[in-house]
Amino acid sequence: MEHKALGSDYYWLMISRLSLMVRAPIIIAMVILTLSPEQQGIWYLFVSLSAIAYVAESGFASLMAQVISSNCGNMKIKNGYLKGDSFNAEIIKHIFRYSIRCYNKLMPLVMLVNVFVGFWFLSDQPFQYIIAWLCFCVFS
Repeated sequence: MEHKALGSDYYWLMISRLSLMVRAPIIIAMVILTLSPEQQGIWYLFVSLSAIAYVAESGFASLMAQVISSNCGNMKIKNGYLKGDSFNAEIIKHIFRYSIRCYNKLMPLVMLVNVFVGFWFLSDQPFQYIIAWLCFCVFS
């Protein structure tokens, strides 16, 4: 059996993972060293409240990627189009359309929940924190 050498995508994946491992302690150190205790609390509040979106997503994107990639095994990309078994192509189109519909319904709801929960937590904070939270929710 012939073994294929690891492709560049594997190395880029490893570089990405290593950069995450290096970045996280640097960010934590910078937050501790540069922000006041009140600002640290607001920063951690933003991070914690933004986790609501990740909980709502709950692996949906990963599941869709796995289903689509398993169906792409029998297909080829030629001139920007998927070519191959029509059954697999129909499954991929159906899954893609379904995921777009789900995201179009789920994400606005999650954004509204995030906005209202953030407003509730930040109600006693200066107005610029509320504006920052609103921008964070809309653009993230």
